[in-house]
Amino acid sequence: MRSGRGLYEVPNTAAEDEWRRTVRRSVARSGVGAAAARFTAARLHELSGAPVACPVFVTIPRSRSKPRLPGVDLTRSDIPPEDHVLLDDIASTSALRTALDCVRFGERVAAVCVVESGARLGRFTLDDVTERLAALGQSPGTRAGRLALGLADLRSESPLETALRLLLLDAGLPHPEPQYPFALESIWGRIDLAYPGAQLGAKPHGRYVGLAIEADGRTPRETAATFHHDRVRHTALEEAGWLVRRFTDRAIRRTPREVVLGVRRALAAVVAG
Repeated sequence: MRSGRGLYEVPNTAAEDEWRRTVRRSVARSGVGAAAARFTAARLHELSGAPVACPVFVTIPRSRSKPRLPGVDLTRSDIPPEDHVLLDDIASTSALRTALDCVRFGERVAAVCVVESGARLGRFTLDDVTERLAALGQSPGTRAGRLALGLADLRSESPLETALRLLLLDAGLPHPEPQYPFALESIWGRIDLAYPGAQLGAKPHGRYVGLAIEADGRTPRETAATFHHDRVRHTALEEAGWLVRRFTDRAIRRTPREVVLGVRRALAAVVAG
């Protein structure tokens, strides 16, 4: 299920199996040379951030006319052999070609998440995607692709973090530092998104050393131990001098303006000391 602005919940196993059967049928019905593409291919490659609630994307050779298939978004493109792979017996575009198509034609936040995920997993590098994009010259989608690639940051560890970071950048706020390290005695960790006070021009001996922003996304795997560790970490951040603000996926999805206003106020508090 899509949660909004690039936020996506992991579907259950039964739903995922049914989705794969739907994709397999859709590609087969699309005829010779058809392949799953864009965000559909991204999900097949298990790249984080690919939206769930969207049509099945399929590409067919340019020489063929488009069949009418309900629920299938068909495009025509000649896929070279090196960009054509089989995933669970489903014809699909390669991970690199998938990333290229997503940044050119996909929703921006989801496209950035897909590129970050693929690069972190070692399926391709950002340079690989950049080179393929440059080779297309001024073809459709290349400008959008360059903008999306410019927003990718491999330090980001989840689609939720990326969506929050892009929300803040879109609002004109400074660029936060993803996965910023901190330590307090025996407790150490990384802040999801950090604004160190020195980078904000805060007073050297002010009340706060910076603003720590945590993106809270609940998962089925969260345990009591995880919950406890998270709260201990929160306290450690405050004791280390960080002003902490936490935002849930629901807040980012439903009330993005309030999230931005909250960060603006917190930044002002850090600078004021």
